[in-house]
Amino acid sequence: MTSLRKRRAKIHCIQLVTRRRRVIGLLEDQMWDRMAAVGREFGSPDFERLMEEDYRLGQGVFDPAVLQAFQARNKPLAVQDPPEDLQPQPQPRTPS
Repeated sequence: MTSLRKRRAKIHCIQLVTRRRRVIGLLEDQMWDRMAAVGREFGSPDFERLMEEDYRLGQGVFDPAVLQAFQARNKPLAVQDPPEDLQPQPQPRTPS
């Protein structure tokens, strides 16, 4: 059986590695949050201008082929009447 000192040292190393990974992960997240939006990303200074340019040229999300694909996907399904045997039948009224 290992000594208590060795077990504590092993636990301490594991905790140290875990803390370092968390700090590194936090730093990476902070770096991504601080990164400025560029190009066609929402929030960039050129976003509106580039979207207007795409609209004029029919590119990107304004491409006619893309619009047709989305419209075809969003078409409502044809509503069909259920067969006669599945339609609800009126209930006879009972005199009260």
